[in-house]
Amino acid sequence: MKKDFLAILGRNSTKRILDFLEEHDYVLYKDLLQFSTPYSLRRILKDLLDYKLIKCFCSPGITEFELTERGKKALEALRELIEILNSEPENNESG
Repeated sequence: MKKDFLAILGRNSTKRILDFLEEHDYVLYKDLLQFSTPYSLRRILKDLLDYKLIKCFCSPGITEFELTERGKKALEALRELIEILNSEPENNESG
């Protein structure tokens, strides 16, 4: 069963991983360990794979990850959402 998409994207390490993947063409698993513990990283990567935001390329001894087009769009939307939430509300908005 897939986890709640917003809960996955809401993790700080998830956004940092997606940003890192966007900056690099192919990323080794070991390079992503800077963002999370091995256990948490495996969970995050599984969730991102389940939602097809990243692709995994495995060969003996090497695991590489790449951001998919869907992942790029999700990251762009996440950045827009963060920008909206961090901006000052307009004077005519209630609440």
